[in-house]
Amino acid sequence: MHKRFFILTLVVAGALVLLPVCKKPEDGSSVKTKIKASFQVSGDKGRGGIMVFELDPAKSPKGVERFVTLAKQGMYDGLLMFHVSKEGLIQSGCPFNDGSGAAPDNKVIKAELDTTLKTMHGMLVMRAHFENDPAMISSQILLFKNPVLTEDGKNCFIGMLVQGGPVLDSIHKDDTIISVKITEDTVKMP
Repeated sequence: MHKRFFILTLVVAGALVLLPVCKKPEDGSSVKTKIKASFQVSGDKGRGGIMVFELDPAKSPKGVERFVTLAKQGMYDGLLMFHVSKEGLIQSGCPFNDGSGAAPDNKVIKAELDTTLKTMHGMLVMRAHFENDPAMISSQILLFKNPVLTEDGKNCFIGMLVQGGPVLDSIHKDDTIISVKITEDTVKMP
């Protein structure tokens, strides 16, 4: 009994010593990590360039984590934008470049869906598409040149375009994702 009390006292005392370390800086600011995904895209006739998306783990922590993990493994490097609809929906992330497949690890996760979310220009989502459970995601992504009403509330939002709008708007079917690079920057917030 005394041993348990002693250990509990040490744990509580240790937590109290660490509390000041966890405080906000004295100027009242806080620190936030911004995660960005930079897509290098190429197309024929000189089309292509860099698109940068700021990812939103607060909105979709599992979806962002899945995308970041796959991007860091090189999953998207060399894949085609295999579908570009006349409405402005761009699809990629299938290892077979036709929409029939998922990531080689065959892992699927439950998507964090917001059924009220409206698609818009520059939105990046993980596509929820499995027939036996349409709320599951693996590796396929959708990018939007325009709002596409038929996709509203159906996919896992992971980020928004912050740079490269003209590159996004110029994407054609079978343009290539050369690479996706993930960067994490710590930013001091007021």
